[in-house]
Amino acid sequence: KAGDLLVFRSGSYGTHVGIYAGGGYMWASPRAGKTVQKQKVYSNSYVVRRLVSA
Repeated sequence: KAGDLLVFRSGSYGTHVGIYAGGGYMWASPRAGKTVQKQKVYSNSYVVRRLVSA
């Protein structure tokens, strides 16, 4: 869902975070110090967890 956080990981560590924009795209910075841009979600391997606070 648009607005969800996408957390990419390597082993047990989170390595990258993006904000899902919808349609297979996310807002993210390509690396530290670079401008945030809309880019394709580059992984088709994922786990979905929806966290809802009270």
